[in-house]
Amino acid sequence: MTPVEAQMCGAPVVGYKAGGATETVVEPTTGVFFEEQSIAGLMGAMGKLEQMRFDEGEIRRLALRFTWGRFREGIAEVVSKALAR
Repeated sequence: MTPVEAQMCGAPVVGYKAGGATETVVEPTTGVFFEEQSIAGLMGAMGKLEQMRFDEGEIRRLALRFTWGRFREGIAEVVSKALAR
C-alpha cells in the first residue's frame, strides 16, 4: 500500500521490481524500479529518479485505480461471475 499512498500524494516511487510494486508502479510515469536488492541497486534507482520529471496529476490519476470503491466493484464483479456459474 505504501507506493499507492505516495502516488495519491503525487509523489513518484522507487520500488523493487517484484511483488506488489510491479502492479502499482508504472515506470517511467509513476516511478522507477530497482532490480538488485542492494545499496548500489537502490542508489542507482534514486539517481535515475532524480534525473526524471514527473507529472503529479498523472501520478495521482493512475493511483486512483486502487481506491476502495474500485476494489469493491472488482470484488462484486468476481463474486457475481462466480455465482452465475
